[in-house]
Amino acid sequence: MGNHTFQLIHLPGHSPYQVAVYIPEEKVVCTSDNIVYNTQPFLHQAYPFRWLQSLKVIAALNVHLIVPGHGDVCDRSYVKEVSRFLEDWIEAVREAIKRGLSREEVASSVSFLGRYPMNPGRESFGPELQRMNAGRLYDVLTQGEENLLKARK
Repeated sequence: MGNHTFQLIHLPGHSPYQVAVYIPEEKVVCTSDNIVYNTQPFLHQAYPFRWLQSLKVIAALNVHLIVPGHGDVCDRSYVKEVSRFLEDWIEAVREAIKRGLSREEVASSVSFLGRYPMNPGRESFGPELQRMNAGRLYDVLTQGEENLLKARK
């Protein structure tokens, strides 16, 4: 469009169909929900290991600004925070599984609500989101991301 290039980049993670829009002339990328700024991510359809790879792609782009799926515009340095948050979620669920907790026990015991708030107006949904997130990661870690992707098709 005019003097601007819009590159669509398939970056699975938050869901298998996430797309980023990269505008190199402006040094901006719109990341959809692979990046949410200072708010809880929804992991209920997530492929967290693909998401971590997609975050590496975003971090490697020549950008000054990131337009996230939710929250304020941020810079590229925030990608590290999103990566750490996903890694912390994965590790917490992995440790709960190692302790022998069932899916239901993991879903009711792992929470990161204290780390980031819910979006305004969605606060009451926070505990349910934590159960959904932990349950999804339990499924990924016990069944495998690739198996879940195959089952989706």
